[in-house]
Amino acid sequence: MAVPVALANAPVGAGASEPTAAAAAPAHTVRVELSYRRTGRGVVRLVSFSSNRLQVVDDGRGRIRARVDGRSVRLLRAPRRPRRWTRLSLRIDSRADRLSVRLGRRSVTRRMRLNGERRARAGRSRRSRHQIRSVRIRMIRDRAVITPAPTPPRERAEPDSPKPPSPSSERPFAPDSVWNSRLRADAPLDPMSVAWVSELRRQLGQAQPWINTTEYSTPVYTVPANQPRVPVKLDTPWVPELEEAWAGVPIPPGAKPAAGADKHMVIWQPSTDTMWEFWLAENRQDGWHARWGGRMQKVSRNPGHFTDPTDWGATATSLPLLGGLMRIDELEAGVVDHALAFAIPDTRAEWFTSPAQRTDGNVRSATAIPEGAHFRLDPRLDLDSLQMDPIVRTIARAAQRYGMVLRDKSGAVSFYAEDPAPTGTNPYHSPDGLFGGKWINNVLREQFPWDRLQVLKTQQVCCWKR
Repeated sequence: MAVPVALANAPVGAGASEPTAAAAAPAHTVRVELSYRRTGRGVVRLVSFSSNRLQVVDDGRGRIRARVDGRSVRLLRAPRRPRRWTRLSLRIDSRADRLSVRLGRRSVTRRMRLNGERRARAGRSRRSRHQIRSVRIRMIRDRAVITPAPTPPRERAEPDSPKPPSPSSERPFAPDSVWNSRLRADAPLDPMSVAWVSELRRQLGQAQPWINTTEYSTPVYTVPANQPRVPVKLDTPWVPELEEAWAGVPIPPGAKPAAGADKHMVIWQPSTDTMWEFWLAENRQDGWHARWGGRMQKVSRNPGHFTDPTDWGATATSLPLLGGLMRIDELEAGVVDHALAFAIPDTRAEWFTSPAQRTDGNVRSATAIPEGAHFRLDPRLDLDSLQMDPIVRTIARAAQRYGMVLRDKSGAVSFYAEDPAPTGTNPYHSPDGLFGGKWINNVLREQFPWDRLQVLKTQQVCCWKR
C-alpha cells in the first residue's frame, strides 16, 4: 500500500500520485509529519523522496534508519509498544545538509548530503504489515502544504497577500491583524519616532538585549479536537465570566508552564479555533490553577488582541502571548512571517497605544515609550549588506517587513521565542543550535541595527493602569 501525496496548490488528476516539479517555488526545507504503527514484522518504507532516493524506514526491530542513495544511517529507536500509533516528524534541510527526526520526545539530527525535494510517497513494503494513518508534508520556506492526493486543491496566494482565515491556520489571528499585516514602505511615522528610538537605545545601554526561550517565554500546547478537558481554578475572586471560560480547558497531560515568575502557558486548539492563555499557571494536587489569563474564540478572525470588555489576557496590555511569538519551526526555517513582540524595562505610565488595550507603565514622561508602540526597521536598509548571524537576520527581516510591537515590560529589552518544553528538547543553546553556541545578548547587541529603527504613527489613549 502507498499513500500518495501532492502539493495542495498544484492541479492533481484522478490518477495522480506525485506532484509536478513546477508546483512550488524552490524551498530548501521540507517538513514531514507521519502517523504509523507496526502490526507485524518486516521493513516498512515510511517516506521516500525523489531526488536523492531518500528513504526513512522502520526496520521492524526497534530502529529507525535513513537511507540515501544506498547509504544507511541509524537515527533512533522506535517505540517499545509497536501496536500504538506513532508520530514521526522529519525536517529535511538541503541547504544545511541536515536531516532532523523527532519520534515522541526523542529527536536526533544527522548531517547528510540532500538535494531539495519536490515529490514524496509514504507507504509500506510487501514484507510488512505496518499501517499508515496520515501523512502531512509541507515546504517550510513558502509554507505550501502537501496533502493526500484526493484532497481538493486550494489556490495558492501571492507571496505578499494575506492568507485567508482558517480555523486550522498555522498563523493565528486575522490576515489583516497587527501581527500578520505586512507594512507599507510609506507608512507614516510618529512625530516622537526619533525620541522613542533614542529612549530604546538608552535602555539597551542599561540592560543587554535578550531572547526569552526556556524562561519568561511561552510553551504552546497545540491539542486535537478530542483532547479531554479539565477545569482551571481562577485564583482571583469575583470574575465569574473568566471562571466560566475556564470550566473546561483541553490541557494535555504533562503540560508545564514556563519557568520564571510569570508562569505563562498557552493551549491552542485549531479545530475549535480557540486559544486559552494563563498567567501564574500551576498544576497542584487538586488540579490546575491560574491567577489571570483569558480565552480567545475565533482566533483566525481576531484583530490581534483580547476584545472582551473584562480585558482578559495574560499580559498587562491584553496582547496575546501567541502574538509576536517566534515559533521553533519558523526560526529553524529562517523565516518569521509575522510581527514580533518585544518588551523593555521602562514604559510610559497610564498612556498606551493601539493595539495595546491597557498598560502597566511605570514612567510619567512624554518621552517614555507607550506600550503598544509599533517599531520597524527602516525599509530602505539593505539587510543583505550587513554582517549578521542567521538568527539575527531572521529577526531583522521580520522587523523590517512586519515590525515589532511593544507588548510588555521586562528586565531587559527582550524578544520572545517559543518555550521548547512541549518538545522535550532545547533547540536554542547547543553548539549547533539556533543560537550557534553563542551568547545571544552579545550577538543581538552588536549585529541588530538598533539605530535604524522607526516608530509608526500612534494614537495614544489615557488612562489605564493594571
